[in-house]
Amino acid sequence: KKNVKHVFVRGAFLDKLIRDIKHLATSSYAANEQRYKDAAQQIRVCSNEETNAVQPLLNPVITCLTSNDYLNVYKKIIVNEIKITKSYLPAKHLFFMRDCPAFIIQHDFKRQDEVAASLGIEILKKAEFIFQQNASYQNENQDNKKTRSIRNARIEAFLYYIKLLTHFSMAPCVRRGFLENTLIDEIIRILESETAYNLIDKTVNIKRLLVMQLIILLYNLAFNKQILSLLMNKNIINLCLRLRLIKNEMIQYISEALIIRLKPTRIDGIVNPQSLTKFCMEYLEISVKEPRRSYQGIKLNSMLRVLEIFLGNDLVQKAVIEEKEGLLNLVKCACVVSVDNANWNTIKKIRLFSLKIIWKLLSVAPALSKKLKSNDKFVDHLLTFVDVVSPKEKKIPSRIIWKLGDEETIRLEQVEKKKQLGKDDHRDDTDVTSDNQLSSIEPWDDSVPFDIIMSFSDDSSEKSLCRKIYNQLKKSEKKVYFEQQGKHRLESMKKAIMKNKLFLICLSTKYRTSKTCMAEIELAFRKGCPIIPIIVGKNFKLKGWLNHLIGKRETIDFKQNIFDDAFAQLITEINKIKPSD
Repeated sequence: KKNVKHVFVRGAFLDKLIRDIKHLATSSYAANEQRYKDAAQQIRVCSNEETNAVQPLLNPVITCLTSNDYLNVYKKIIVNEIKITKSYLPAKHLFFMRDCPAFIIQHDFKRQDEVAASLGIEILKKAEFIFQQNASYQNENQDNKKTRSIRNARIEAFLYYIKLLTHFSMAPCVRRGFLENTLIDEIIRILESETAYNLIDKTVNIKRLLVMQLIILLYNLAFNKQILSLLMNKNIINLCLRLRLIKNEMIQYISEALIIRLKPTRIDGIVNPQSLTKFCMEYLEISVKEPRRSYQGIKLNSMLRVLEIFLGNDLVQKAVIEEKEGLLNLVKCACVVSVDNANWNTIKKIRLFSLKIIWKLLSVAPALSKKLKSNDKFVDHLLTFVDVVSPKEKKIPSRIIWKLGDEETIRLEQVEKKKQLGKDDHRDDTDVTSDNQLSSIEPWDDSVPFDIIMSFSDDSSEKSLCRKIYNQLKKSEKKVYFEQQGKHRLESMKKAIMKNKLFLICLSTKYRTSKTCMAEIELAFRKGCPIIPIIVGKNFKLKGWLNHLIGKRETIDFKQNIFDDAFAQLITEINKIKPSD
């Protein structure tokens, strides 16, 4: 089912949707025109897809949000008379205000700096007019059914705009733009007027959603030092003290975060630290799945930054330590991978903030070191991390290693574990669950649609890493042909190569001196197989006949880089290559 869905949003479907979106960006129709409904529905489907699959939609959607019709729908708010959904707005308004922005929010993270610098700045320029439009409904004194509908439609439209503005407020270039206008004063004014209402009305409604979105916007802006200083002089703390009484976990978290950032001495005044900690941990668990993407308008690195500050409260410390999945979620954050070169700085911040939090927890709860030391992935990450980061950045991971024990001893223990796993080479093929053990080997079978052929030397010190890569590829639903050394190996590999499959070369010094490996790669080269070279041997240098065959192909180094980073890069390269029939 997943594969069918994946195919559905490609090819003809995606091409037609791109044409439709481009057409709607340049052609205007009636407010409830079916074209808007159809395109909006299809965009919503694509919003839930993997970013790589729907990346071609990004530019057409950006074109819609920079078109005249985007501002025009805000200039003329229309109440949807045929109210089938919960929305007060017609199809055209929803297409431009809700569905196109929702796609941007979900899928621009690989190009976030570029999109923020262009589209984000354009959206900010429209703020003064849209804020004025919103202010007009607040001055209406009449209270009848028609007036309420118009008012709700305007609030809904304003809410969609604030969501998009909040998304772009995570970019430094957009934050700086707020220093050039009076929007911060207007945000505070709206929050002041709506907070009293929300404290009285306990129900979840559109006004509460607006308050939540505005306070998230203020939270993101406060990561600019000048704006933070500006907020210190605007009595925001008193506003936040009232906001945190609203029964909404997000509003409570944001309020506490702003209070502590504006006045650190209030750290012991956090209300309900257990609930606050649980909210943070749940957020980490969700966000770590795609750490570069924001969740509900908040980025993972900013949440970790605030959580580190919260740890100054003893009750928050205690709650994090006692939280069932607390340490595990922090370890996941500390081991996040860089899937490609995009957003590397964000990934780096997530890792460092996570390690800072773990270090603080170890300082107050040394017993946690046993749990951390038993997590081989985390230990491997630490040992690699201290070797590749700058001297300044390695201070925290080095301290954590010191807490876990003697660094040399830990490194030797990790080597011994890998040697022990290497003994599995001589066992019969069985299904096992360890990443370093080889799950069941599948012989070449013409009826089986293998995606990848792995070519490697028979050196036991390298084979353990090759097995780990093989197992991870299988977990990623890749069909991998992994031929063991033996008298029939070359014959079996020839059959596989003749199918013109992707050829994964596991490079090492032993590989370079192996006649069998040389024969395999030469045959793959002659048959035109797509080739991805990866380095699995220590201190390997590409030279000689291998350099001649591989040429300018980029290698992925599994020995110098963190395994998860290298593997994520490998998956990216594999996905770039169109499978053969």
